[in-house]
Amino acid sequence: YGTYPTIWHNLDFSLRGQAVYFSRDRNPGEILAPVDGGRFIMQPRILWPYNFTSGYFVPEVNLHVAQYSLQNQ
Repeated sequence: YGTYPTIWHNLDFSLRGQAVYFSRDRNPGEILAPVDGGRFIMQPRILWPYNFTSGYFVPEVNLHVAQYSLQNQ
């Protein structure tokens, strides 16, 4: 997780990422092999906060990207 406040003209930027590999052993008597594989997630976000004496306004753009690579589906 990374946060970069006020990187340019009061823009705030943050980035979350995750990479996971998962697997499971075959149970006794199970015919099919269990699904295993990997997952990669990336979540960039940009905010442009405006603060006023009577309140605030925060436009925000988020993107959620996920990629799976599975075997034995």
